[in-house]
Amino acid sequence: IGKYELLSTINNKGELPKRLKKEYQELFRKFGKVENKEPEGTTVFINRDPLNANYREFSLKDWKSSFKTYTYSNEKFDGWNQPSEYEHGRKFANVVSQNPNQFVDFIYQMIEDKEISNTYVVKALEGLKEAKVDVKLAKDIFISAIENRDFDKENTLYLIWFTNYFSESKQVYPEILNFLKDHLKNGDEGKENYNDALSAGINSVRGAAASSLMDYAFSKPTFDFICNSLEVLKDNSRPSTRAAAIYKMQYLLQHGKERVLKLFLNLSNDYNAGLLKISINPLQYLVHYKFERLVSFFKEALKVKESHKEIGKLITMGYCNDYKDSDILLEQFLANNEPNTIIKTAFEFIEHNHKIDKALILLKRFLSLDSKEIGQIYDRAFFHIKPESFAQLRE
Repeated sequence: IGKYELLSTINNKGELPKRLKKEYQELFRKFGKVENKEPEGTTVFINRDPLNANYREFSLKDWKSSFKTYTYSNEKFDGWNQPSEYEHGRKFANVVSQNPNQFVDFIYQMIEDKEISNTYVVKALEGLKEAKVDVKLAKDIFISAIENRDFDKENTLYLIWFTNYFSESKQVYPEILNFLKDHLKNGDEGKENYNDALSAGINSVRGAAASSLMDYAFSKPTFDFICNSLEVLKDNSRPSTRAAAIYKMQYLLQHGKERVLKLFLNLSNDYNAGLLKISINPLQYLVHYKFERLVSFFKEALKVKESHKEIGKLITMGYCNDYKDSDILLEQFLANNEPNTIIKTAFEFIEHNHKIDKALILLKRFLSLDSKEIGQIYDRAFFHIKPESFAQLRE
């Protein structure tokens, strides 16, 4: 109805474009004439409550009636003077969280009643989560909801986020894993954010499902299930979705480094900058597993300017550990990038008193460069070096 109110206002001023006329007429037949009053001054609402009600005194009948009144499917719904589904749902979630046992049967009834919006069902689940109800009870209600209702992408996203209640409790349920797998395979990927692939990923249905599956890395029996599920993303997903998976991939290493290495290489084969930036999470461990298997990957990744800090750090780690072909990668990196990241990483090795000889080779190499920024890196780094390391540095 909000769209109709906007079109009605424009039409009353005689400025409605022809391309919108048909849509306006259809809405007019549905809602009839509406009165739009000009606002007087500016009103700002913070956690507004148009009802100004004592929600603790609501009976179950009152709640049920309110759900069917304050909903977008109600033709008489007044979005300005009445609470939105989200606002009213949050009030309900708060009440549920304070006395969850009182609402368990009612929530099951809500799920069955198709006149009640999905938003209210999701908020009911959130109330149970806030109350920290028994995990099995939450699982049973959750499964009832997903089996009996079809959710839009926004509420599906909230449901996926809800599943961390089970993983945080270290409880593995096949139904929940399959729910995540289905949305990983077929879910919406939202809008791409070229400045923050990870944020775009975890805030989309498909990326959130990938991230939530990773939360089950604590369970060895689920390892193959997770890896097999994530394989579907190869050449079939946006970088943001894959970034959501790779961000937590290091937690899988405890169950099988070789499998994780193959999975990583499959999901990062487009060398997207946003994805490469977060790849340091699993790669900081994988470089010590089989560096030679990553050489081809690094040869391409080092050409991506936006992720030079992360890739440069990883290559320097290989060099200081004297891994095969790391020296070649280092030179290729320097042909495409400034040495700043290499210098900073070398200083980190010295600060931790580890592989100092190789780190010193790098620091001596760039010491005479005429660069203010590099000079500042050297100046600041010496403040973090332990006194016992200075003897070796002087040599």
